[in-house]
Amino acid sequence: MGAVYEVVNERLCREAAVKVLMPYVARQHEHFSLRFERECRLASAIKHPNLVEILEYGFERARGLHYMVMELVRGSSLSEKLLNGPFEEAEALRVVRGVARALSAIGRNGVVHRDVKPGNILLGPEGVVKLTDLGLAKSLADEQGITGSFATLGSMHYMSPEQVTDARKVDPRADLFSLGSTLYAMLTGHSPFEGGNLYKVSERIVREPHVDPRVLRPEIGPRTVAVLDRLLAKNPEDRFPDGDGVLEALDEAP
Repeated sequence: MGAVYEVVNERLCREAAVKVLMPYVARQHEHFSLRFERECRLASAIKHPNLVEILEYGFERARGLHYMVMELVRGSSLSEKLLNGPFEEAEALRVVRGVARALSAIGRNGVVHRDVKPGNILLGPEGVVKLTDLGLAKSLADEQGITGSFATLGSMHYMSPEQVTDARKVDPRADLFSLGSTLYAMLTGHSPFEGGNLYKVSERIVREPHVDPRVLRPEIGPRTVAVLDRLLAKNPEDRFPDGDGVLEALDEAP
């Protein structure tokens, strides 16, 4: 539905990334335009070191372009890093801490990301961890009627059970389940409910427990397993209340 370009502002001598919604998509599917505008509005209102910063957004009428100017993050996505295999436990937990801080920030602003996954986590130089892409985000205060009843939004392998059932009825704890699925992938090289078609994956997410990661990596520590089990709890009430709770469980002050 869009493209991201690396650009240079010649007046400011500053590099940036520009995300553009394809004009034909905007013309044919109004809800995509609404989602893009909402992503710009929600993301630009939240400032945090672990979130990709939005510098500017707008609409260029001459070419019919909705655009968003973002900070340029050098490095690669977590999904690209996973092509090289699982992470060491300490490095996986470092990444989780960064994403948990970002989720705490957006949660305090009344926003649910709804698409936390390795492809939306950027790993830059010097240990930078950035969560990006609020394209499917939901404002708890104003959903604008974009998401229909019983709609499924997000990336299936990382969705929470409640998100699989009805994407409208989620709160920040849904993002924590997705964070747990991402941690599982970093530790084992596999998402916790993969295998078969998307229907089978959704059935596993809703009904089946995840396999203990120590089946694949026996050296994973008990504290990490306890945090992972709580993140992947089927019932939102059994998960951490927010990203700060995850940090506390990992013995790091929020």
